[in-house]
Amino acid sequence: IKVESKEGAGSEFTIIIPLEESKDTDQLFNSDQLKNNVYNNSKIIVEGWLEKVLDDKILTAIVRDAIVSLPRQIKRLEPEIENENIEKLQTVSHELMGSTGNLGMTEVYELLKEINTGIKNGNIDNIKIKNIYSQLEKLIEGIPPEYRVEQASELLPMKDDTIDINVLTADDSAVNRQLIGAMLSSIYVDSDFADDGFEVLEKLDKKEYDILLLDIQMPKMDGLETIKRIRENEKYNDLHVIAVTANAMRGDAQKYMDSGCNDYISKPIEKDIFLKKIEYQIQEIRKSSINKITMPEDAEFNNIITLLEKEIKIFNPGRVKKIASGLEVYNSNKQINLLIKKLIESANSFDSKGLTSIIRELRELKENDNRK
Repeated sequence: IKVESKEGAGSEFTIIIPLEESKDTDQLFNSDQLKNNVYNNSKIIVEGWLEKVLDDKILTAIVRDAIVSLPRQIKRLEPEIENENIEKLQTVSHELMGSTGNLGMTEVYELLKEINTGIKNGNIDNIKIKNIYSQLEKLIEGIPPEYRVEQASELLPMKDDTIDINVLTADDSAVNRQLIGAMLSSIYVDSDFADDGFEVLEKLDKKEYDILLLDIQMPKMDGLETIKRIRENEKYNDLHVIAVTANAMRGDAQKYMDSGCNDYISKPIEKDIFLKKIEYQIQEIRKSSINKITMPEDAEFNNIITLLEKEIKIFNPGRVKKIASGLEVYNSNKQINLLIKKLIESANSFDSKGLTSIIRELRELKENDNRK
């Protein structure tokens, strides 16, 4: 260790560490080993994504499809980075953040988030962004070939199985539309879709909807302008609007509520929170629209019976409880109220056989009601 000091100039420290030259070149990583390292890391990451949705066949199929298209989607960033097109780069990265975040692709989501932080006050930190993009490329290149093959899509429930609630989902991302559709279908709710605010207004004019899931950042007409126009029309006073957006800042939720939205969900979407909000609103809609009705219509009777027949084959206590919950609007009817209790008991005791007698009682109830 050597130190040299000069008055008015400061000190200079020199440290010399003697090291032996390695003769064992096998210990060093060669290019093939580096590639294997990237491959193994990417494989672990991808398997982690799929493990998150292991219990849901539909979501698994969506995630696998998204993995196949991921290289093509990430490639969309490259020309915008090279040309330093700030507006377009923000749009593409924000869209990809929404889809990857919702699908649980955390590693990709976090890198995209860093790209967004590299854009500040209309300026772009190109060195930082190119470095992050390079990391994204390595992750994508390492995805094993078996995950790059398109899978046969899982079918969503048929419309005959769905609850009679009209939902419109507005989102410019096809992946997000598919994901939200899959989550809604898990509670037997169907949805129509729109790509932008103009299409939302067109669809609202042609059909009466109960719930609108409104993405805030959309092309052509964004969510804030869309909700403004909706609330200007008294025709849509009863429309329940839920704002959906990524990268939300503190105070954003209140801003959306002040603009006319009834509720707010942030991306990445937490499935349990999302479904609880939807189920609660379904109950509120039913209470307000049919609280005077004490007996289901024939079509609803038939739908409930069909759903319960499916549960006999593949029993799911959660779905049976949802069916019971759907009958709550008729609980002023003593016979319906008794059937609700029986459904909950069957669900709690995992008694699929008990559903047979409940279905028989429902049919008798329907026939007796028709004779009146």
